[in-house]
Amino acid sequence: MSARRVVAALVVAVGVLAWYAGRGAAPVLVRWQTDRADADSIAPPLPPLPDSPFAR
Repeated sequence: MSARRVVAALVVAVGVLAWYAGRGAAPVLVRWQTDRADADSIAPPLPPLPDSPFAR
């Protein structure tokens, strides 16, 4: 096999592995970012809600 084919196959293999790693890491990174943002902020108070017509 020529060196170009070996390099091309390695590039494709690394790309496929990086794609799988990115798909696996994305939910973890998003969860980490939202947890960090939520920990640093204070939620505003809830607005007063009218009494429910279905309350007993």
